[in-house]
Amino acid sequence: MARFTDGEGREWSLRLTVGGIKRVKEAMDMDLSEVIESDTLERLQHVLTATEVLWLLIEPEAERHGVTAASFGESLAGDEYAAALEALLEAVVDFSPGPRRAMLRRMLEASKTLQGRAADEVEKRISGGVLDEAIDELLAGIDRENPVGSSGSATGLPGLSGSIPTATACASSTG
Repeated sequence: MARFTDGEGREWSLRLTVGGIKRVKEAMDMDLSEVIESDTLERLQHVLTATEVLWLLIEPEAERHGVTAASFGESLAGDEYAAALEALLEAVVDFSPGPRRAMLRRMLEASKTLQGRAADEVEKRISGGVLDEAIDELLAGIDRENPVGSSGSATGLPGLSGSIPTATACASSTG
């Protein structure tokens, strides 16, 4: 059974059932039993949609503990939200029958591997100075287009030439 802990330290168990699928289908016109055949996985990439699905699945348990939809939503951020989404996807996989479950599990693991490798690659590039080089190139381009002190801009920054008055303009308006 998939589990996650929200930002208030409450642990939630997610076990997808026909009843849960029905609640989600009625409230959101989304069929969690047809994740491959529909746009369900794409829709679950949206934070508010995924949070609403999570709420609908835990709602019976939450109500027993006096937790409202609003307080549940407020308890999900960052790592807690990521863990809840992962638990939701695992619950969908666990609900699926035999061969389909195996295929979905492989897809979920491949997705996790891809995300991990992509994060590693981004970190490697940032650590390697690629981000600093891109910033330097951007700033050099701005300097070439609008050198400081050029007559085109009082600030030397693009798009601000008319927004900050020059000393000449201030003197002529007071005289």
